[in-house]
Amino acid sequence: MKHSRTLLSLIIAGAISITALNANAADSDSDCAGEQIPQLSNVVLTCATEIGINPNQGIDLSAEISTALSDGKSIFFPAGSYLIGSDIILNEKNNLVGSDTGVTILRGVKPNESISIGNKAYSIPVSQLTIKNIIFDNAKVKFYGNKKNISIINNAFINTITTEEQLSVSHNPFTIHGNVFLRDKNHPGLGISTYRNSNTKVENNVIGDISDENILLTMNYYDVGTFNIINKIKAAAKNQQLTLLDDQGHFISGWYATDGLKNSVFRNNVISGNTLECLVVKEEKDDNKTDDENCAMGRDHVLYIKQYNNVDIVNNYFSGWPERPSGQLKFRNASHLYFAGNYLNKTEFNARPYKSSSTLNMDNTFIFNNTLQDAMIGYWQDFSDTDDFYINSENYVVFDNLFISDDQAKKQLTATWRSTHGEYLEANNYYIDQTPVATDGFQSVNIATAKERLPAEKASLLAIKPIPLWKKVGNISGENLKDDQLVRLDIEAEGYPAQFVVYQPKNRSSYPTYRWAAELTDLFNEKIAGACAGVLTSKVTADNNCKFMAKKHSSYLNGIYTTEGGAATYTTKIVDKYLDVGYISASKIKPGQSVKFAVTFEDGSYKDVTYTPTDEYWTAGHRWPLKLAEKINASIPGLCAGQRMEAKVEVNEISKCGGVKPIPSSHLNSIYTANGQSAKIALSIGN
Repeated sequence: MKHSRTLLSLIIAGAISITALNANAADSDSDCAGEQIPQLSNVVLTCATEIGINPNQGIDLSAEISTALSDGKSIFFPAGSYLIGSDIILNEKNNLVGSDTGVTILRGVKPNESISIGNKAYSIPVSQLTIKNIIFDNAKVKFYGNKKNISIINNAFINTITTEEQLSVSHNPFTIHGNVFLRDKNHPGLGISTYRNSNTKVENNVIGDISDENILLTMNYYDVGTFNIINKIKAAAKNQQLTLLDDQGHFISGWYATDGLKNSVFRNNVISGNTLECLVVKEEKDDNKTDDENCAMGRDHVLYIKQYNNVDIVNNYFSGWPERPSGQLKFRNASHLYFAGNYLNKTEFNARPYKSSSTLNMDNTFIFNNTLQDAMIGYWQDFSDTDDFYINSENYVVFDNLFISDDQAKKQLTATWRSTHGEYLEANNYYIDQTPVATDGFQSVNIATAKERLPAEKASLLAIKPIPLWKKVGNISGENLKDDQLVRLDIEAEGYPAQFVVYQPKNRSSYPTYRWAAELTDLFNEKIAGACAGVLTSKVTADNNCKFMAKKHSSYLNGIYTTEGGAATYTTKIVDKYLDVGYISASKIKPGQSVKFAVTFEDGSYKDVTYTPTDEYWTAGHRWPLKLAEKINASIPGLCAGQRMEAKVEVNEISKCGGVKPIPSSHLNSIYTANGQSAKIALSIGN
């Protein structure tokens, strides 16, 4: 199968008028095509439009861009689409930055292949360079050789025709943070490659599935920058600026580190492919051959790293590869791996050293504090050790891992009999019900012994736990409201005390379910701990645990999610606005005496109010209750005193105590909560 788009179709697509997401008329405070030029430390960014590089023109701008870069410029590309027909070479301090608030797309229009941006000349030094906030549509980024201290932040790679890595870096320190890598059925291939890198950080990236369902599941892995770039992709697709198919998990492999990675970190990444065993079937399929024989492009491992030294792989989520040997996380011929706090969803950890490598090690491999759902941890080698030729796998230690599986008889920790020079230790590996995991080839030790094997400089990793997944427990829904009704939602989330939230409509226009459900969602996210409600937001405005959620005016689409993976039960009830919690029982008081009324609400909040008659006339037992009730209604939120009557509800406003009126009586002024809570009241008379 041939993967290509014609140059003509690309140019037509690129020539379509594109309106930036933040497109407003330029004002006097703007610096570049109506946008503020972002600040980049120690860098002066040149506005692209000021040097003749204008978006949405439908013409190849690679010559203009290359000219500006050859002059040593760093370029800010305001929102829009820029067509590029030739490779772009970046040299020292040639920074490329896109719009913070809009969508900047660099679209490769090279016939039948992807353009390359970066520098592949081994001997040419490039350093102190940033690429940020750009959607690379059929463009890849590659740096090779004498390159260092390069940051690639909050970009996206999509519709990449070439099957080669969408991002490839080598040899020196790089920062790869908050990028999104996508491949659909028409653009299968590889994701990230790091080759002989040192002191490199690969963090907060997303590879594959960006469906709302998968994002909500893995919400705790996202930072604002990564979330925003996904929103930009989806908004651009909605506005027909970008082609975005549903299944973006057509990756051969998510991450290759095929040699020499050292002193590096792979942290907080989400890799979610799909379970297809073959990405591309041969054009001339032979019915007499197996599916594997008819496959033109198969799958490799979720990640494949070998011949590394001192690598931390922590707090990642791995999912969506076929359940076969090529669908595992593969580690080969290396030393000092620290694999902690990861979540493996139907994809296995597989250490697999081969005799063909000059690095005959698999030593100091520490696998701990991970969650494995329908997955195992295995060690295998392709030959039998002898005293003269063997794999050194001392300190291969597996401890404190949680396994989730219906098949508890299966051996979840295995080491091959071929290894006679290894040391495979395990401790505290359990299922959820605390059943120990069955093992083969491992020696069980106590947890203290297992932890003692971890180098002292890595002790801080013991605190790392898997990042919890979100869990949907239901939706906010119910009947339409009527006069003098409130909505109360009670929830008990695992690990948290019972909590509740109450919505009080401000007017009759809020009575329909689709309106009150949205407002209750806002209150839920403000007040409830351990859970969030709503739908994914298109714009992050809050700074709390529910910052990626927003209300939706819908009677059933505002979901409820626990944020730490625990179970929860909840009820949503329509309740009477006025809950009778007692009454004012009165008798005549003496001149100079005061009446103190106190209330403690269900949520623990306390309020009180004191009434002192101004003269003897108001000391009568049927008079001072009227004044006290009026003071309660004016001073204590959520509480009303008086006699129930038919409320006169105006469309524009519902008063707090519109259905309760204080009256002169020694016993007919009842006390009602008007906030959906129960309460305890107390009345005392003092001098």
